Amino acid sequence: MGRKRKNKSSRRSKERKTRSEMGEANQDAVVPRRKIRPVINSCKEEGIEIPVPTRARDLPEIAKKIDAKLSYCLSELNFLPASISSVDEAVATFMQLVALSKESLIKILVRGEFDEYPDDKSMHGTANLAEMLNQFKDERSWLHSSFFRRDLKSNFLQSEINYCMFTQQVGKASGLAAKLAADLTADLAAGEHHHDSWFLGMFWYYVIMQVTRSVLMTYLSRYVHLCIHVESLVYNLLDKMIQRSYQWTHENYYTVNVNEEKTEEFFSEDTRLMSECNEFIHGVLDDPEKPSTIIVDGIGEIVVEGLRSYSRDLLSEAFSVRMQSIAFRKIHIETFVEGMASHLQSSVANLLDTYMDLEMFDMQILKRPHFAHLFEDMLENYPLARKGLEKRINMLKKAKEICEGIMDAYDE
Repeated sequence: MGRKRKNKSSRRSKERKTRSEMGEANQDAVVPRRKIRPVINSCKEEGIEIPVPTRARDLPEIAKKIDAKLSYCLSELNFLPASISSVDEAVATFMQLVALSKESLIKILVRGEFDEYPDDKSMHGTANLAEMLNQFKDERSWLHSSFFRRDLKSNFLQSEINYCMFTQQVGKASGLAAKLAADLTADLAAGEHHHDSWFLGMFWYYVIMQVTRSVLMTYLSRYVHLCIHVESLVYNLLDKMIQRSYQWTHENYYTVNVNEEKTEEFFSEDTRLMSECNEFIHGVLDDPEKPSTIIVDGIGEIVVEGLRSYSRDLLSEAFSVRMQSIAFRKIHIETFVEGMASHLQSSVANLLDTYMDLEMFDMQILKRPHFAHLFEDMLENYPLARKGLEKRINMLKKAKEICEGIMDAYDE
């Protein structure tokens, strides 16, 4: 009796194992392309990526993406009127399309929701903007590092020595001394201003030309003449957003607010760098071997032959000026980049909340004479455009049904 129970248990275990193995095999099975041809065509139209070859295990993810696109199209269809019969209704419908566009843009650029463009990484707005800001900070740090290493092989500390010698004569409080102090990092400041201009151009080009323009054109693509005029307004908006950010950088570059925490970081970094001072001066003036180069932690290998003609006090003061500059600029980078990130984040939100309406879709703009024929054209083409949207919905529904049918077949 015991042996029979054992045999039955063994058979059930084998059956479960066999079913499990069959399920695994089914999931790995390649789906013939002829079976999913409508799915492939629909996904190609919608920019949805399909693995090649397509296996049964890929279908749930494909169906999920198709369903997201279908929901998006249905919401657009439900949002728009069944028909329009006047220019005023055409204008109202246009504004509804703009509202839908803005909702998509808020998802992409503010909320970080990418369900409308799951496979298009260029439209993953918040992720790409964060990456741009990280790149901006890294490049800023590289500029900083390159500037303070520029004279390691020749004339190290010469600018600081000249500054110290001058202030010994006229005093640090004089206007000329202040100008000379600013001149110590003038080349770095010029490089940073150039970097700001380049970055802001790149940032706003991405936000407005790659994302905003793309979304607007998607919603308005069925009205070619409107697209052309809206695109010219997009370029105007790009220029204005860049100028607003330029203005912010010019106002904030020299007035960065350093809080108490950052002040402590500055003193800590300055103390760390100055801990190398005595050893450096010993190597320059006191080391009997008179080395031609000295390695300073955090700075690099320095050629020191030209420094031996200066006094200990002057070298110590010049070294201190250089280290304070390095520590200050490091804190300046962190604080300025944080401010830039906050400014751009709020500017993107304001772009979608306010500036698009003011610069592009204000009714005073839309009532200009050259817009009249555009809305007449929209009035004429609206039935065809709506029919195109309905056709797109039907294709997506069919693709979804095929996916689900094949999934059920492979699950059996």
